[in-house]
Amino acid sequence: MPVRERNLWVVGILSLVTLGLYNFYLVYVWARELNHLLGKERHSPAVVLIVSIVTLGIGVTVFECVFGFDHARAAEARGRELRTKGLPGIVVALDVAALILSLTGVGMIIGIPTGVAATILLQREFNANAAI
Repeated sequence: MPVRERNLWVVGILSLVTLGLYNFYLVYVWARELNHLLGKERHSPAVVLIVSIVTLGIGVTVFECVFGFDHARAAEARGRELRTKGLPGIVVALDVAALILSLTGVGMIIGIPTGVAATILLQREFNANAAI
């Protein structure tokens, strides 16, 4: 499946309004799109979705981090730079911060948007590859 460009505002709003449920769909299609980008099946979309559901969303966070590193590898293989320098590290930092903050009631107010920021950054990189 070729990489499809998605509006970053829509991705962010849907992630917030659905309290992360939209991200289950996103990691599924990202797995398909990343396989296309890499030219091989590295991630089974079905496994990505099942793991994400069984782990109650923690899999979504893990796969976001993995996909960030895969984007870095794909960019390096193509001889181009990532749109966001240090993308894998930033996605990991944002997702870990979001998980930790979400464990507390007050922190959830900051944690959820922090996780959404990681999702938007990753989608931004997918968008950069939409023409490839």
